[in-house]
Amino acid sequence: MVMVNGRLSKQEKEQLLELRQDGHTYKQIGEMLGISVNCVCYHCNPNRRKARKLAATKFNNSSKGKERYKIYHRTSERRRSLTIWVNGEKRKITGLNKRPYPRCCELCGREGYRLYYHHWDSTNLNLGMWLCNPCHQFAEGVDKNYVPKYKQLKIGIEVAR
Repeated sequence: MVMVNGRLSKQEKEQLLELRQDGHTYKQIGEMLGISVNCVCYHCNPNRRKARKLAATKFNNSSKGKERYKIYHRTSERRRSLTIWVNGEKRKITGLNKRPYPRCCELCGREGYRLYYHHWDSTNLNLGMWLCNPCHQFAEGVDKNYVPKYKQLKIGIEVAR
């Protein structure tokens, strides 16, 4: 079944209704025709708005729907806010438009770690990258010019032996 501009043709709607009258469930019809359950529900019910709302409510109340909402809300919140320290106080800055929250660290590619937003320009907080904790600590060290100090200290210790 091919939908044009998100709409079904008259023949496709009739086919859908015939399958429903034959006793097939919305899920079965959706799998047979290659369309979503919500689309089947929408076209099979005369009171479409209620049907769509009911399907959405059932999904949102399911554990899968709640988990998807938590993930979306958490990632969207991370994209729009930033917590920084100013004069020893923790402050939350909102209204940002950071890059999308990825599945893995952008530096090392590790998955399953909490990611932190590393920004290097205090005037433009939208510029930054998502890093896992070890990579974020490394990036902070590079930004604070600890790498040359580390190399000097290492050479000094090796020479002293």
